[in-house]
Amino acid sequence: MSARLTRLAAVPTFALAATAALAGSASAADTVRDSLSWPTTDEIVAVCDDGAEIGLGFDLVRNVHTYDDRAGDTVRESRNVNYTGIFENFATGERYEFRGTRIVTMDFVEGTFTSRGNYRTVTMPGAGIVLHTAGMYVEDLDVEGLFHREAGPRLDEWIEGGSEAVCSLFGL
Repeated sequence: MSARLTRLAAVPTFALAATAALAGSASAADTVRDSLSWPTTDEIVAVCDDGAEIGLGFDLVRNVHTYDDRAGDTVRESRNVNYTGIFENFATGERYEFRGTRIVTMDFVEGTFTSRGNYRTVTMPGAGIVLHTAGMYVEDLDVEGLFHREAGPRLDEWIEGGSEAVCSLFGL
């Protein structure tokens, strides 16, 4: 075999070995797919001017990927989540549904919780965007509310004016 051919054959082997060495510290150990539901009655997110209560529920499907180190300890968990969110007017039973996606990563080595996606984009004819939350944030795993980074628009039911936006979905 010529020296050039020997070098060409060695490159993929070296690249594969280097990749395995770098990735060897954490490898995919398990992937689980499941479905979860939270009824709208679990969370009242708005009380409208007429007294109507609006609940928020979710139906979701997620793929959970767990990564372990060589010792078998979980170092990272990533969840790919697709969901339908449901706002429900408890006074009338009327519902408004929206779709969302989210990738959540818990890095147990760095101590971070990272979430990114299009959480909700809710529009109404003649009004345009009513609720819109997308982007990413990195939060401390141990201290809830300690954010390291945030980016993207946030107009949802939890911010000032959010309750009014939710009530507007029902003409209230």
